[in-house]
Order: sequence, then structure tokens, then C-alpha cells
Amino acid sequence: MDKSPLNQTRSGPFPEGRTQCHAGLFHFSMAQFLVALIVLLVVYPFVAASKIGDLIENVLMMIILISAVMAVGGRSWVLTILLVIPALAGPWLNQVLPFWVTHCARMVFVAFVVVQLLRFILRSPRVNSEVMCAGVSAYLMIG
Repeated sequence: MDKSPLNQTRSGPFPEGRTQCHAGLFHFSMAQFLVALIVLLVVYPFVAASKIGDLIENVLMMIILISAVMAVGGRSWVLTILLVIPALAGPWLNQVLPFWVTHCARMVFVAFVVVQLLRFILRSPRVNSEVMCAGVSAYLMIG
């Protein structure tokens, strides 16, 4: 392998020219997570008043939660899975569990996702589209 300065600057800190990317189960990008959030925000007002609005809302929230797991899972898969299971199961177990338990489970998971997004943003060596999408997603999740 040629050790010339041109090859060293081209490859950066990663061998063979690879770049750092956010680890996810199936490389679910921050842009895909942002699209899922935007779909929820756009569709929700139209389905909230319908007869099956609660069902559609629960399905949309499941999509958001699963996409959040795939976007921010990274190194802490065990913790992510342990936090998302009660948040996913909560709306379907409303008859068994008290109302506040299901909402607390979702709030804890959303807080975890926001912290993971902020960690990703602050640890990123440079701003690219993934960092921008993570920033907008964190802003929307906080709102």
C-alpha cells in the first residue's frame, strides 16, 4: 500500500477511504427517521377525528418508535430494546395498565431518543445531512 501523503489525506482517519456512519441495525438513516416524524405530524390532524383515529395513531406511533430504535440503536441495543418494549406495548395494554404507566413509558423512551440524537450531533466531527436531520428530529421530538 502506498504511504504517500495524498493517500493518507484521502482516506482520513478510517482505512480504505471509508467514512464514519451512524451505526444502526439496517443502516436506518436519520433522514428516514425524520421523514417518519414528518409523516406523523402531517397525518395526525386528519386521522385524530376519525372513528378509527386511536388505532391509526397507535400504528403511526409504533412506526415512529421502531424507526427511532433503528436510527439511534447503535452501541446501546440492549437498553434501547428494554426501553422501547414498554413504550410499544403500552397503548395496546390500556385496559390492563393504568393510563399514566403507558405515557410514562413513552416519555422515558422519547427522552432516551432525544439524548441519543443530541449525543450524535455533539460528537459528530463535521456537519453533514445526517447531523442536520438528527438536529431537526431532536427538535421535533422535544416539541
